[in-house]
Amino acid sequence: MFSNLHYTPQAMPHRSETEHLAILNALESRNPRAAKKAMKDHLDAVIEIFARGE
Repeated sequence: MFSNLHYTPQAMPHRSETEHLAILNALESRNPRAAKKAMKDHLDAVIEIFARGE
């Protein structure tokens, strides 16, 4: 489904970095609830962008 799409900075400028940092901060804080939410939010955003074809 996503095989012809590219994950580019133009599609998500700094968004991925910010989302990954939120995941890392939650993990470092040993907060599994926040880590799970941050990861879900990130994956939902990535899927939404790929689904739009950006």
